[in-house]
Amino acid sequence: MKKHYQYIIIGAGCAGLQLAKALLQLSDTVVQSILLIEASETHIEKSWCFWYEKNHPYRHLVKKEWDAVEFVSDNYATIQNISPKSYQFINSLDFYNDCIASFTTDDRIEILYASVLAIEQLKLPAIITNNGTFTCDAVFFTNPKLVFNNYPKPNIWQHFVGWMIETDKETFDDTVATMMDFSIDNTKLISFVYVLPFSTSKALIECTIFSECVQETSHYEHILSNYISEKFTKNYRITSKEFGKIPMQLPPTNSTLPNNIVPIGTAAGCIKASTGYSFIRTMLHTNEIITAITNNQLAPKRQVKQRFTFYDALFLNIISSEPYKMKHIFYKLFKHNNLARVLLFLDEQTTLLQDAMIFLWLPKKPFLKALFKKIIS
Repeated sequence: MKKHYQYIIIGAGCAGLQLAKALLQLSDTVVQSILLIEASETHIEKSWCFWYEKNHPYRHLVKKEWDAVEFVSDNYATIQNISPKSYQFINSLDFYNDCIASFTTDDRIEILYASVLAIEQLKLPAIITNNGTFTCDAVFFTNPKLVFNNYPKPNIWQHFVGWMIETDKETFDDTVATMMDFSIDNTKLISFVYVLPFSTSKALIECTIFSECVQETSHYEHILSNYISEKFTKNYRITSKEFGKIPMQLPPTNSTLPNNIVPIGTAAGCIKASTGYSFIRTMLHTNEIITAITNNQLAPKRQVKQRFTFYDALFLNIISSEPYKMKHIFYKLFKHNNLARVLLFLDEQTTLLQDAMIFLWLPKKPFLKALFKKIIS
């Protein structure tokens, strides 16, 4: 193994794998060597979902997609077609295996399973691991704690437990993905159920909660058991389970980093603070990096849209201080805006006028209180 590489990528998760694969699609005159460092050889399987057009580089890995998306609350429900976009599902293990298989046929990349202890900026970035020190022309990192001093712990987490279930009869409408179902008892916590039917007899059903503390597993499973029995059937079998938590946190400030130490993924703020979605934001940032490298320019730091960061800050404040208000906020958001506009807003693609039209329908008092707290803090 060499001691110097053109590029070092720390983390073989969604962001690191996307970037490594994209770099290797460039010619060997542009990209000569890559070291991908990952802490463990064991991949923890996850579900990656997103809404996007159907012509992206990972289309072959989409296991299932839905053109129609459902939102449900106590007194309102809607199913809307989001074409030309669709709601898409990729299994992270499929993604990982696909990337690793492509890496084995390209001798420009090496994979090192080691723990990164620090990143130091000498004449070149130096990556210190428990298996040696390596230098590079530029390093890309996903863990913000490696670089940002006193990086705070998230105050709010999106945490979930999901069951993949099968039934003996046709039970589900496999043309519709339920994005949020708030028709469960969630007066104390922001909780909803998420349903992805892969066939009429197989579905991934998850209980998701936004809060400061992760709950006992039995709490989620109690909600799931009641929901499935009341909404679908009492006769089902659980074929697999998944658990996860996603930080709902504003992006770190990275303006003082050297140009050859580049945050990606979580460190770049690719996880949207108010939703937890990250796959497409990561893909778009990867595209920006590849465009810059192709044009012989410095890899860009991800540009943060300040007004959307401000919206997310208000949203997180309400979750923290008045979580019982969020169910009504989501109800108003989906009731008075078509789904295409909501998704455009969550993608940070709306205009200021469109933002104003969205906020016009939302309850004013929680946001004004959150704004006041932000001003005096």
